[in-house]
Amino acid sequence: MVEMFGQPDIRTVQRLTSNGEIRLPLIGRVSLRGLTVREAELEIERLYREGGYYVEPQIMLSVQQYSERYVAVFGQVRNPQRIPFPPETEEMGILQAITMAGGFTRIAKMDAVQVSRTNEKGEQERFEVDVSRLLKAKRSSDESEFKLLPGDLVFVPERTF
Repeated sequence: MVEMFGQPDIRTVQRLTSNGEIRLPLIGRVSLRGLTVREAELEIERLYREGGYYVEPQIMLSVQQYSERYVAVFGQVRNPQRIPFPPETEEMGILQAITMAGGFTRIAKMDAVQVSRTNEKGEQERFEVDVSRLLKAKRSSDESEFKLLPGDLVFVPERTF
């Protein structure tokens, strides 16, 4: 819901489009993709101010329901599943996702974990991640850890003997 303090005609309840946009009175389409609630409020205030519609708009934005965002982890993990992203989280470390899926099985090929992702152009991207190296380094909070995005598919293959 979008509300402007003192302006009941601006109050509107809307669902974001698939590309993160809403339509607001006077200013039209507004892209909120990738913004936090506070950043979205500031962006809407800026657009009303710069459009000359209001001098000091005070926008209050409330999220009634977040869309489901998840990564899927399957293959040689103990509990293959879809893992939800907490609200307001943009990325998740691959170690966290694998841990939430119960960790590796005995026969997991940890040095060749496959990640599939659809980029912004709708093209499929594939990555191979050496998770065994991350585990040995024990730097899961380090910037070097592979970051998963909502919608990623993580496949842990089986080792060959």
